[in-house]
Amino acid sequence: MNRKAFASKIEVVNRRWTGETFHIPIPERTGIDLADDEIGIEIKSRMSIYANSYAIHAYQIKKFERENRGKKLFWGFFNYTLSKPVKKVKETESLTDLIIAREVIFLPWNWIKTFPISHPKTGPYVYAHAKDFPSKEDMIRYEFERAVTYLPKGSLLEEKLNSPIMIEKYHRLIQEAQPF
Repeated sequence: MNRKAFASKIEVVNRRWTGETFHIPIPERTGIDLADDEIGIEIKSRMSIYANSYAIHAYQIKKFERENRGKKLFWGFFNYTLSKPVKKVKETESLTDLIIAREVIFLPWNWIKTFPISHPKTGPYVYAHAKDFPSKEDMIRYEFERAVTYLPKGSLLEEKLNSPIMIEKYHRLIQEAQPF
């Protein structure tokens, strides 16, 4: 598959997965990737082998804050692993089925503001590097659906995952995974 086509499609897959996981819809308008009445999430994803840094368009930081006043905003940094190289992926294949592992680190919106704005020819950007992420030991870890997620302790995202709907979904997944 062409890398640009793949990048667009995998972005949709990761956005949909996050929306379904946290019960947060994809907005009909352009802007932040996911939003409900309380929470907004902007997703940045990379294949695990390239997951050392993420480029964030500098305009997104203030623009998405303005558009989502009163909501708790988060960045979702995705690392994913595919079962085969992108160049061997066929247009007709399900990218969801090809993802064999995901790691997602959710961070509060203001975390990104601690980094400088860079001005390359295609910029301006803020670069978030994996080495600068908070320690995973200081976060809440959840494992499900071939994914490991890390959430800020005490965040609305943690509350969403601990809601009765999510607990029921998690138990259903465990039961489906057990052999009879």
